Amino acid sequence: MRAVERVVQDVGIALLLGGNVFGRRAMHPAVEWIASPAERGKVVNEAWRRYGLFNSLGLAGVVGGWALERRSSPDALRDAAVAAVAVTGVASAIEGVRFARTAPAGAVPLQSGSEPSAEASQPAVRSKRLLNALGQASALAELALIVTRR
Repeated sequence: MRAVERVVQDVGIALLLGGNVFGRRAMHPAVEWIASPAERGKVVNEAWRRYGLFNSLGLAGVVGGWALERRSSPDALRDAAVAAVAVTGVASAIEGVRFARTAPAGAVPLQSGSEPSAEASQPAVRSKRLLNALGQASALAELALIVTRR
C-alpha cells in the first residue's frame, strides 16, 4: 500500500507545482503578446479555470495520499507542509474565481498574466495582488512538501 500512497502524492504534487510554474513563468508572460488587455484577462482566467480540475485532482492526491500514509507513520513536519499546500491551494482557487468575476467573462484588463493593467478596477487589482501572493505561497508550500519527503 505504501507504493500507492507515494504515487498518489507524487502525481498530486506534480500537478500542483507543474501547473503553478507553467502558469506563472510561461503562460503569464506569454499573454503579453495578446493586443487587448481584456482579451489577456479572458485567456488567463479561462486557462486557470480549465486547469482548476487538475489542481483539484492534485490537491486531492496530496491530501488523500497523506491521510493514508499518516495512519502508519505520523510526521509533524510533513503534516504542516500538507496543511500549507491545502490551505494555499483552496485559498488560491477561491480567490481565482473571485478575481475572474471582477469583470464579465473574466475579461479583467491585464498587462501580463500576473499584472493588472491601468484599466483594471481597484477590486480586481487588489484581488490580483492577493492571488499572486497566494500563488507564491502555494509554490513554497509545494516545495516544502517535496523536501519533507521520506
